[in-house]
Amino acid sequence: MLLDGTAVHAHHRMHRRASRVRVSAMIAELSPLPMRISLFNSFPTGFAQTLPRVLTGLAVIGAIACHTGANRGEYRSGDITVADVFLVAPIANAPAAMYFTVRNDGTAADTLVSVHVDGVQQADLHQEVRSAMPPGMAHDMSHDMSVMTMTPTPAVPVAAGTTLRLHPGDRHVMLTGMQRTFARGDSVAATVTFARRGAIPVHAHVIDYTQIDTLRAQP
Repeated sequence: MLLDGTAVHAHHRMHRRASRVRVSAMIAELSPLPMRISLFNSFPTGFAQTLPRVLTGLAVIGAIACHTGANRGEYRSGDITVADVFLVAPIANAPAAMYFTVRNDGTAADTLVSVHVDGVQQADLHQEVRSAMPPGMAHDMSHDMSVMTMTPTPAVPVAAGTTLRLHPGDRHVMLTGMQRTFARGDSVAATVTFARRGAIPVHAHVIDYTQIDTLRAQP
């Protein structure tokens, strides 16, 4: 059936009116009562066709934001939580370092036994130890003349109800045998394994040495 110009315009007006009614109903469900009164009446007619797509996009963004906010870089398995996982990108062929926090919210102790990082041949737990410089080697007493050494620690206990923090100047994971490059801003898959809880998959955020003071300042 053919429609003349007047009928076509009338058909379009009915379609736009129906769209406005459907979108108005959506807003009525999403908005508090004071906002429902005349909000939609102020919208241009063409906006009725665009608003459903806008609302859908905002819903997706909101879902992503809620997921990210709930995670906050924490990886939990039972009573054990691994959080704030950072990998300091190596300079040239030097080893890299990895830091993170372990929280044991349970009533039983556990033990950190190993770490695996994708693209790295070996990851070893280390403890930095400072000791006084041997007599006869300290020439300038106005400066810290202590000696820092790194001692391998095959396992690190995490007592019940405590938090273990790996940070610069203390415990850390030394990474050697790089099979890939690491750049600031990368996210790297890793696995932190405990004697009781088992393996916990995590992602490490890659930073460089200019940001390492941020880790030192964390409580």
